[in-house]
Amino acid sequence: MNRLLAGVMWVVLGAAHAAYAVPARPLYEPPAPQKSTPSVDLRGSTWQGKAFAVDVTFTFETDGSVTYHRGGKGFKGAKAGIAKGSWSLTGDNLYFDINNKTSEHRGIVAGNVIRGESSNRSGMRGTFHLERVAP
Repeated sequence: MNRLLAGVMWVVLGAAHAAYAVPARPLYEPPAPQKSTPSVDLRGSTWQGKAFAVDVTFTFETDGSVTYHRGGKGFKGAKAGIAKGSWSLTGDNLYFDINNKTSEHRGIVAGNVIRGESSNRSGMRGTFHLERVAP
């Protein structure tokens, strides 16, 4: 009986010791992600260049929309004269689309130049190169 009581006490004390033991090292907590701030403000700016080997003009509006002209003429219908889309800039990574994602464009903004890749619903893929138009 004494051996049984001693064994039970040993288990209880061991469990209590383990419950209050100090961890070998502190728990890892990853650092908070840094917020990426754009190096260039695109709001209200106009850019010209080539996309799909065609002369294009994009204006990145302050409300997050983008206006697109191709070859000096509008893309969407003769009456409208322009095509609309949306854009977002995270750090120097630019994304914009035209006509509800009929075409999508992803690029890097470096000062007064934007370079990237384009694709459209018909399966075309290409590159684009744009330069800022002086205000």
